[in-house]
Amino acid sequence: MVIPVAEAAVAYIVMALLMALLGRRRKLGSWGYFFASILLTPVIGFLLVLASDPRRRVSRRDLKRLAALEQERSSRGGALARMRPVGR
Repeated sequence: MVIPVAEAAVAYIVMALLMALLGRRRKLGSWGYFFASILLTPVIGFLLVLASDPRRRVSRRDLKRLAALEQERSSRGGALARMRPVGR
């Protein structure tokens, strides 16, 4: 039995959307896993989802601390104010 090309394409996209749904709270996010699944096949996309770490959540308390540090840094002036925050 041969599957028509249109049905195969729809199934491929649906599987890529499923990988995007599974990866929405992971490092690359839903769009990253969707495009990876489109480019590399949904099977590889699934393996990427399984291998990736969950996205780090930032608490409100951490955001308040960061805002206080930024305010302190900007009020001091000089070289400290020109420093950029370190990535996540």
